[in-house]
Amino acid sequence: MSVPSQPAARGIPGLAVVFVIVVVGIVTGAGYFHYKAPRLLDDLDARVAEVPTSTEGRLEKWMLFSAPNIHHRLSIFGRFSEEHPWLITHAVGGAAGEVQVWGIDCTELPRGLTHIEGSTVVVEVPPPHPLGRMELDSHQRVYIPVYASEAEAPDPAERLRSLAMHLLDRMPDALSRDIPGASIEIRVLPEVPRPEDP
Repeated sequence: MSVPSQPAARGIPGLAVVFVIVVVGIVTGAGYFHYKAPRLLDDLDARVAEVPTSTEGRLEKWMLFSAPNIHHRLSIFGRFSEEHPWLITHAVGGAAGEVQVWGIDCTELPRGLTHIEGSTVVVEVPPPHPLGRMELDSHQRVYIPVYASEAEAPDPAERLRSLAMHLLDRMPDALSRDIPGASIEIRVLPEVPRPEDP
């Protein structure tokens, strides 16, 4: 006895399903864009309107991001080593053996070492002073000038200014490019008698 064949079930053609998915995707994407775009443009216009136009105002905005970076570059990048967290300007001693190193202790640099004066970002650092005695190998002596006596050493404050500016890398150029007329000045504070000084 033969079983009567049933007509094959007809589904939605695969091509039609793909077409519907593509159309729904385009419509919802375009719809969301038309909904969101005016709000994003309004938000951008509001942010642009908030940007200061004066040099001082622009410098204050610049300082929000750059002041912590300046502190980081001087206090972390500038240190000699983990054991000796010093920014060394020079050393005094002989050609061999221990020498007296001069510079500043990077751990003592305050967070607020920068401020604005007119169109200048002033970075205030303490004056160089004796930090301790240590041996320098021949490689280290290439980067740290060693003098026979303190009288022979050039101005330590000028050497510190030069090192600090070098550590800031491209920041001074970037600042003057972003805010015409603005500059960075490294200012070495005057010597304050230390407790161990007589």
